[in-house]
Amino acid sequence: MRNVTDAPNTPSICGRTALLPSMSSPRRFDNVAAILLAAIAVAAGVAVITVGVCGVYHDDGVYVSTAKALAEGRGYRLINLPAAPLQTRYPILYPAGLALIWRVWPVFPQNLIAMQSLSLLSGAAAIGLGYLYAVRVQGCRRMTAALGMALCATAPTFAYFSTQTLSEIPFAVGLIVALWIVAEEQTRPTTSRAREGLVGLALAIPCLLRLVGLVIVVPMLYALWRHNRRILWYAIGALLPLAAWMGWVWSARHATATIRVAMNSPDSWDWLVQIMSRGVRHTVGYNALIVSVATADLFPASWKAHVAIAFPALGLMIWIAVVRRGRFALAPVLLAYVLVILLWPWPPSRFLVPLWPILGPFAMEPIQRRLGSVAMIGIAAAAIGGNLRELHQTSQRSHALHYPTSTTVKTPSTWSAYERLFGFIRVHTDPGDVLITGLDPMLFLYTGRPAIRAFDVQPLPLFYGVTGNPVGTIEDLVALLTRRNGQYLVQTPMPGFAEEEPFNNLVTQLRREHPTCVSQVYQDEQDPRFVIWAIDIAGCNAVTSSTSRVERGGRVWRRSAVGREVTTERRDRQVPPARADLHVAPLAVVG
Repeated sequence: MRNVTDAPNTPSICGRTALLPSMSSPRRFDNVAAILLAAIAVAAGVAVITVGVCGVYHDDGVYVSTAKALAEGRGYRLINLPAAPLQTRYPILYPAGLALIWRVWPVFPQNLIAMQSLSLLSGAAAIGLGYLYAVRVQGCRRMTAALGMALCATAPTFAYFSTQTLSEIPFAVGLIVALWIVAEEQTRPTTSRAREGLVGLALAIPCLLRLVGLVIVVPMLYALWRHNRRILWYAIGALLPLAAWMGWVWSARHATATIRVAMNSPDSWDWLVQIMSRGVRHTVGYNALIVSVATADLFPASWKAHVAIAFPALGLMIWIAVVRRGRFALAPVLLAYVLVILLWPWPPSRFLVPLWPILGPFAMEPIQRRLGSVAMIGIAAAAIGGNLRELHQTSQRSHALHYPTSTTVKTPSTWSAYERLFGFIRVHTDPGDVLITGLDPMLFLYTGRPAIRAFDVQPLPLFYGVTGNPVGTIEDLVALLTRRNGQYLVQTPMPGFAEEEPFNNLVTQLRREHPTCVSQVYQDEQDPRFVIWAIDIAGCNAVTSSTSRVERGGRVWRRSAVGREVTTERRDRQVPPARADLHVAPLAVVG
């Protein structure tokens, strides 16, 4: 893309005056710097990537499951759920990209490395394009932009998102490209209807990656209108793919109830309206604090404990500079995006990650202005060194556990424990058995069994301190077990999830108050947090029964009144013995 500038002598967001038109040609130095910064991002991602592991973030497993459905010609469906309802929640563009990889390499989990590489290359592109956008469009000083992007490239959280099958980093690339295209259109002397329509299509790309991209279309059209552009054809180009997506959602509206039941969660729009109407006063203040320190995660985590007060001040200075002096569509787009984050009833840290390649170049500018260039270079060097140290620690821990986790997780788990659980499920359950668990997409991908999430997350009590049950009540859990045709309740560690402890407490309460509802059939000897419970619907409904018996699919479960053993009989085939490498006592309570 070409250099884009405002009128001469217009101060930029980073303090440098706009370049004269004669100086606006791309410079080789900028291209080399962008390539080097992108290479740093790739190196950081390679250091922490965990090959062959998916589902640890939940949504990453959903994306891969829908990609599998597309690649196998089964349509855009949530095949990880019972009845495989149509997918109407996540836009199709990113799963379609993963589906192309699955189509070429249909061997899971070996093909995960190719899907993770797509995210890694997107991270490199976001870093390189972010630097060029800052220098050529926003007029940032090259040194401050390069140091800010180096901070972003080496930040462990950015490296983590760049190695997962998640849409945040591709969305960042789409956002930067859309902003740059709008800036070029605003300075182009002439245009045509065909070009305006194509530009409109490009503006819709972020929306087809993440639904939050919907909020940036109007600000971009507004920015074009402010520069005396007729926005009709831009709007038509942008609205065509969005209308197609909304048409898909409308045509599949009958699947909404199915998804709500299968995922054990409310409809997105109903849930959003209800939560926002009840809890906006609880969420806005906390979310505003997180937004104000949006760039804090670019710096080493250890700095937050020692100079925590500096990050809100630095963040506010960056946001004020963006709003007051951001060129072209940058200010209105970020304002609209942040407004949604403030109102959204969920901690906004994840939603801020795509903004880092845009805000990163400006992170060092307030330091340079107040302390000078030498101090800025010293602070940046120390911060990058701290990031590299934390990357090394994260890499060592993730590779030792073969599980992507940060150094802040206190009780990590090894991937081998998950594999033993998967192996047990594959051997001792039928393909149609429904699992009820916390990491349901993960269990589907590695066992082939449909899975439902075991709880309905309530964000206000879980994250914002509002009185309530973070994952529902014991009555909700019993109703889930008895009404969703599940055969097994599966407990696993969920590193990084606030839901893990409340859910485990709920299962403990279930065993105490409904002792005949579930019977333990598996517990890992090396990590007892991995447990499988056979669900006895009759036992759930008859709490006082001393002996429960239920038949499902040819299998008869009997549970003794003492509650210490479970035996299994097969009418159609004998249950195969557990493999030696499972290290479990099959179909028996361990300990």
